[in-house]
Amino acid sequence: MKTLKSKKVKITICAIAVILIVSVLATSLLACKKPVADDTPLEVFFVSDFQKNLDDTTLASITKEGEEIVSVQEMLDTTGWTLNGNPKEIAAGIYALAVTNYNNLTQYAYLVKTDASVDALDTSLSNDVHVNIRSTFSTFTGKNGSFSQTVSGVTALEGFGPLGDSIRGLFGYNIQSFDNEDFYAFRRASNGGANFYGNSNPDVLKYIMGAQNDFPTRYSDKGSDTKSFYIKDKATLEEENQGGSDVEIEQPVQHERPYAWSPLNGTTTGELTVAGTKYYLGSFGAGFATYNFSEASWLDDATSVTYDAKNDIYRLNIVVAEKYVDDACIYAKGSLIKDTKDYIALKNAKYTECTNVIEVYGNGIIKSIQKIESLGSEEKCDLVVISGSCNGGGTKNEAIFSFGYTDDCTDVNRYAALYWPELGNESYFGKGYKVTKDMVLDLSSYPTFETYEPKVNEMADLFESIFD
Repeated sequence: MKTLKSKKVKITICAIAVILIVSVLATSLLACKKPVADDTPLEVFFVSDFQKNLDDTTLASITKEGEEIVSVQEMLDTTGWTLNGNPKEIAAGIYALAVTNYNNLTQYAYLVKTDASVDALDTSLSNDVHVNIRSTFSTFTGKNGSFSQTVSGVTALEGFGPLGDSIRGLFGYNIQSFDNEDFYAFRRASNGGANFYGNSNPDVLKYIMGAQNDFPTRYSDKGSDTKSFYIKDKATLEEENQGGSDVEIEQPVQHERPYAWSPLNGTTTGELTVAGTKYYLGSFGAGFATYNFSEASWLDDATSVTYDAKNDIYRLNIVVAEKYVDDACIYAKGSLIKDTKDYIALKNAKYTECTNVIEVYGNGIIKSIQKIESLGSEEKCDLVVISGSCNGGGTKNEAIFSFGYTDDCTDVNRYAALYWPELGNESYFGKGYKVTKDMVLDLSSYPTFETYEPKVNEMADLFESIFD
């Protein structure tokens, strides 16, 4: 598989810088304990109806009023494009179509697991240093509201001898949030001890992407960064959020989109300047769409599209032309820089690899994304937290996204019953923030974690991983 790869970037990061990169995920240090870091099985991305196609009746029932879902075949019929024609046009069109359709649905969910790695060579230590950081993020939006969870932790910290394995459990980032028409709930767990289970654990499928952390069960609204848990009614939340920001962010030029497959418009949500270089945060129409692969002229001739007629799946192998990679990946780059800017000022960072394989069903609904990306700088980079510099730096991310749309995938009360049953207990309500006992969730019809029996669907047997 051909991917975008520019000339090899030398990764020469000081050991202290690597430790600081790892700590970007940490908000405090707790008692040492060794987390579980097994290989995440692919089956976790196919639990329930995730990555399954939708029949016409179900799709129509979750389409926003006044909107429509446009199929790939309608795009082909209208444009006259064929699979034997220009694959760059078809890949760009299907990507734009999938993002547009996603925004025209009333319910959706996606799971994403990211493995990030940093390698430090020629360090001041006698050993090279290697760091792996695993993060799982999930978001669900349906008839009963929204639920999200992030569990992150360091899965490898090599080059420090026995000390590395004993301290990697100090780092992590673990939160849950729940939002419905009545209230917003938030809780943050201890940073240390994020566990990523594999097939050796009989409960691996019960956890979201095999990721587990012991979230706090005690109601605490003291504003602490760790072990906090609170529930706020919507009126209170709106009062706190009044005013907003007075900072105006210049938006890119918006072009007309006559069709669902027309090139996407970007929305900038933030800017940051690091080492004299300005970077941008935002998306191209959906939270997962930080890339603009909808401009056919930006894609390389190695871009390809294949079609599985039996299962009605289009598989896009997106290869961005090197001279356009900073345009296509503008917001993705900003996100990567944001993760490290408080520790290392990557100057004039450039993409050295960008691989994206995207699956979309014939009805135009996105099924999965797999991506590999590397970013680096050959220039001298200042350290921010401490005085010093490094002769270049970089990071690499591998991620897989899994999408689901049915009630079983998007009913947030179901996730509350499994992972946050306190929201169905009236003793947690009436504690302030104007939340009352009539806001308590009725979770009596949902399985509990103990009774939950997750099932893997048949699409798991057809999945082709790019990480093998």
